[in-house]
Amino acid sequence: MAKFQDVIECLKKGGSARRISWTDNREIIRQIPQCISKDIVPKMTSLPASIKPKISTVGSGEISYHDQVIVITFVDDEKTPASATYFIPTWEDIFAEDWSCLTPADEPETEEKKPVLEASASREDQQPVIDTSIPVTMRIKTYEDAFNEVNIRAMQGDKVAEKLIKDLQFNSPYTDDLLAYIKLRIITYAINEGWEPQFVVDEYRYWPWFWLYTQQEIDAMNEVERSKLLYVGGPADGGAQCGLAYADSNDAFSVSYSNIGARLAFKSRELAEYAGRQFIELWAAFSFKPVVNGHGKGK
Repeated sequence: MAKFQDVIECLKKGGSARRISWTDNREIIRQIPQCISKDIVPKMTSLPASIKPKISTVGSGEISYHDQVIVITFVDDEKTPASATYFIPTWEDIFAEDWSCLTPADEPETEEKKPVLEASASREDQQPVIDTSIPVTMRIKTYEDAFNEVNIRAMQGDKVAEKLIKDLQFNSPYTDDLLAYIKLRIITYAINEGWEPQFVVDEYRYWPWFWLYTQQEIDAMNEVERSKLLYVGGPADGGAQCGLAYADSNDAFSVSYSNIGARLAFKSRELAEYAGRQFIELWAAFSFKPVVNGHGKGK
C-alpha cells in the first residue's frame, strides 16, 4: 500500500495509481506535458472552434498542456470505450493509505535522454523485465515486490497474471481476511514464477503450516521463543491472547494449521516455508483474527 505522496512520485515517473477501496476500475495518470504547434491548433478536435482563433493569434499561437492529472475509467465488456476526465483529490484521497502505484521501469524521456532513433524503438525494448538471475526469494520481499512482478507478467501476455490484476482492480475488499487472500494469491503466483498446480499424478504441492499457541503455553516460553511469535486475535477467554508461529517440516508439532486453498499452493517445500515466514502477518489476517497492535511482530 502507498500514501498520497508516493502517488505524486509515481505519476511524475509516468506511472498510474488507484485506491484499493474504489469499487470501479479506474486509475489516475499525469498527462505528458505537450506543446501543440500553431499549425496543429486549428485541426484539434478537442478544442471548441470559438477558442481556436484566439489561441492562434495571441502569443506564439501555440498551446501548452502541463500539470494535468486525469482519471481513466474502464468497463470490461469489450464494447465500452475508456472514459477520461479531470481528477481532483478529496481530503480522504490525500490522507488515504490504500493507494496502489504502478511505476514503469523505464523513466520518462527528457530532451537529454531522448534517443535519436526513436521510431525504431520496439515495444519489447520499452517493457520492464523480471531479472530471473536473482533468486525469487531475494526479489520478493514485500507485497509490492510481488505485485510488480505479476503486473510485468500481465503486460507480457500472461493470462493468469492478467486475471489476478483484474481481481484486485474490480474487487474492493473491506475485510482483512479477503484483502489478505487477494494479496496472498498475487504473492503465491509471483513466488511460484508462473507455476500453477495441475492436480495430476505424482505432482507435489506445498502449503505453509502454522502452530497456534495458547496464553498458557506462551507464558511458559523463554524470551527467544516468545520473540518468534506473531500475536493474533483479540482477548480470548479470561483475557488471554493467541500466538502464531510458522511450523516448518522439521518441527515436531502434533497439530498444525493448513486449511489453505489450491490457489495458495507452492511448487516446493522451500518456497512454502519462505512464504510462511516472510508474509506471516498476511497469513494470520487470512486464516485467523487481525494482528494485535503492539505485540510480537504484529503492526
